[in-house]
Amino acid sequence: MRREVLYFAKLLAVLTAFLILIASELLAIRLGYGYTVDRMVLAGQEGPMANGLFLAFLRCDFFRLLLPFSFSRMLSTAALLLAATTGAYYAALCERSRCWLGLTAAAVAFAAILRVIGYRLGESVGSAVYRAEGLYPSSILLLALSAGFIWHGIVLYKKGAIA
Repeated sequence: MRREVLYFAKLLAVLTAFLILIASELLAIRLGYGYTVDRMVLAGQEGPMANGLFLAFLRCDFFRLLLPFSFSRMLSTAALLLAATTGAYYAALCERSRCWLGLTAAAVAFAAILRVIGYRLGESVGSAVYRAEGLYPSSILLLALSAGFIWHGIVLYKKGAIA
């Protein structure tokens, strides 16, 4: 088996784990909303609006981070997911191969990820700072970091540096 195939197989396993985490969060949101509506009806209160879950996704920054509604935010969410996946796997590879400089690059990527997440979670504040155009440079940076992690991870595999 070629080493690139082995690298992508392991990366796909990590990506699948992240996607399962996101799917379980979306399922928990839906189940929690259904439970709350049922409790309100049983308590004799007036039920929520017919489109209450949709409004919750529109109003809550965390929900919009999981399920974005515009192209720039979809690109940002995909870049965050890819950068987190490749960065975590790359950090593990660098630790196993004792490539300490690579850990610095992974730390820079995680700092950028945290900055973008903070930016995305603060969008509903209403400030003029939060514009959709501001997400494109960070998305391109995260995608470039991901490509670099993939390239150097394959190089590490080919060298046989992984213990």
